[in-house]
Amino acid sequence: MHSALQKHPSRFPWRPALALMALLTLAGWTPSSAKADANAQPGTTGYTYYSIGEPPKAHVPGTRATMLLLGGGEWPMPAIRDFIAAAGKGHIVILRASGDEESQLDFWRNGGGPRAVSTLLFHSRQASFDPNVVRLLESADGIFIAGGDQANYIRFWDGTPVQKAMNAHVRAGRPIAGTSAGLAILGRHAYGCLDGDSMDSPRALANPLRSGLTLWSGLLTLPGLEHVLTDSHFTERHRMGRLVAFIARLAHEQPATAGSVVGLGVDEESGLWIEPTGEARVVSRKQGAVWWVKPTSSAAPLQAGKPLAQSGIEVVRLGTESSIQLTVGANGADGLPTAQWRFAKATNHFRASTADGVLKLEPVLEESH
Repeated sequence: MHSALQKHPSRFPWRPALALMALLTLAGWTPSSAKADANAQPGTTGYTYYSIGEPPKAHVPGTRATMLLLGGGEWPMPAIRDFIAAAGKGHIVILRASGDEESQLDFWRNGGGPRAVSTLLFHSRQASFDPNVVRLLESADGIFIAGGDQANYIRFWDGTPVQKAMNAHVRAGRPIAGTSAGLAILGRHAYGCLDGDSMDSPRALANPLRSGLTLWSGLLTLPGLEHVLTDSHFTERHRMGRLVAFIARLAHEQPATAGSVVGLGVDEESGLWIEPTGEARVVSRKQGAVWWVKPTSSAAPLQAGKPLAQSGIEVVRLGTESSIQLTVGANGADGLPTAQWRFAKATNHFRASTADGVLKLEPVLEESH
């Protein structure tokens, strides 16, 4: 077993380790086990902790509650540096349930000078009740949710102090970002992947009521994303069909969401940057895009084993030259704020429909929404 404070990659590893140990000891931190134990109790085990740099003793000034929704693959590093700048170049905390400190090192070396970067690697749900974990999360000036498997995030965090701390973080005016599986949980509604088998578009369209199409709501409720369901690796893995099926299944399970939920599909190496004002832009290392998907009419009633039948689905492709404005409005039928999306410049509009398990996408001549 290793101490949770043992791993501190650095040119002089003992210096940040001692400084961090002293700071956390003063704050009431005690080292926790690196691995889950079958007899573990909440607050004792279940995570590995990495850190580099010296976290400030208090939150840095000048943070902004920006949101960065990344579609997976290589990051557009200018956007990562903007995220760290929005966190006041203070203490960045990376959350993950697989991997190690690789992202932490990248942020430290190439992120534009954060004061400190820490990683909490969750092995079990127990860690989400550990007061030391919650205290570290509450100290974050910016939170970044790594890729992996969103089912782990749902199982480990939903209904725990970690969930509360993450939502409180944004309400306090601090930025949050997520990539791939981390992106999947940034919208209030999410594809949970709870059966362990990633759903593809042909199967989702052929039977949107299949047991493997698992949805989850309410892990995070971020401003402007209360009626959003995200998807990653979008164009690369041909996920338009499954996103349409996710929205139809959600309306079937939660009728109050019908007509208000927007799907956001994000291409690899790309992302959507949203300012607290609602002004948004697409970022990309290549010519990637963000795809805005919203049904304007209800699907035919879903039946077990039957394909999705739906028409009138609006689709907008947003690129790096697009102008995007997100405005939060009155509460919808589910009691949560609705959002209006406006687009201009360099947008491509489509109308989608699905029948017999096949998605059809047709361009329309429209330059603004």
